[in-house]
Amino acid sequence: MPGMISGFTGRIYSFAAKRIPVFRDFQPSVADDVLRKLTSGTVLDVGTGPGYLPILIASGNPSLEAIGLDVSRDMIRKARMNAKHANSERVQLLVADVSEIGMRSESVDLAVATLSFHHWQDPPEAFDELHRILKKGGEAWIFEVNREVTPLSEEWMKKKYNPLVRKIAHLITRIVGDH
Repeated sequence: MPGMISGFTGRIYSFAAKRIPVFRDFQPSVADDVLRKLTSGTVLDVGTGPGYLPILIASGNPSLEAIGLDVSRDMIRKARMNAKHANSERVQLLVADVSEIGMRSESVDLAVATLSFHHWQDPPEAFDELHRILKKGGEAWIFEVNREVTPLSEEWMKKKYNPLVRKIAHLITRIVGDH
């Protein structure tokens, strides 16, 4: 699976995450939730992709250790470039699968996975691994899309985004939801 999101696909994903408003707004929203939850400790972003989330977390609180993990070497390469561009040397970036993270047991306060669950090859094994690395009382937050758009989410999107942005978001949601 190391090449799952790489090359051209990785560039498209990185572009969408940074430029399409629905997705661009998502990472800061999750980072804000993390920063409200923790004042110190270690946060692991599983499936970090281009690394936007750990960069936001590290820049929001110097007392937090922010680690991004991705199975794709290309995405970690992009995340390292983004961290360097953001002057965020404190972000650690690791190439690994969520089923074999390779971190010490009970070393993470909060694990976050944003839109990566649908790529996990063996979710039960991944959850066991996340449980192993979480400290007692630690949490795992999994954010994933649903193929079906609910009336409530549609109403929210109408208030915030133009029809073209909504159409693109629906298309991507269906593609990811089918995966």
